[in-house]
Amino acid sequence: EEIPFTSLPIEQQIKIRTKWQNFSNPNHPIEIRRFHLWVAAKLHVRAHETIVTKAMVAIRAFFSSDFTVQQIAEAKQEEIAQVISFVNMPNSKAKHLIRGSLDIVKDWGGDVPEKVE
Repeated sequence: EEIPFTSLPIEQQIKIRTKWQNFSNPNHPIEIRRFHLWVAAKLHVRAHETIVTKAMVAIRAFFSSDFTVQQIAEAKQEEIAQVISFVNMPNSKAKHLIRGSLDIVKDWGGDVPEKVE
């Protein structure tokens, strides 16, 4: 059963927001931050937070600190898999990052939407 975020105690809401906000740089434009959170969420499947953090650092080191949807969409699966080789199922996650990025470019012009209806 899904529990609405706003029904959680405020302390838990703050903890969750802080955790996810740490995956993006507050100095980057909202579109870049939203994409970085999307990438972190994709990497988080079957991975601990420390691994996701390490993977985000590795991706930023490989591309740039403000890597974009277009950069991931144009990357080779083998490149991304190598960058995140320490993550569980790196080939699969690289494939999903690229396919998802291509969908974001095609469906929303390269910007992760705030909401999907």
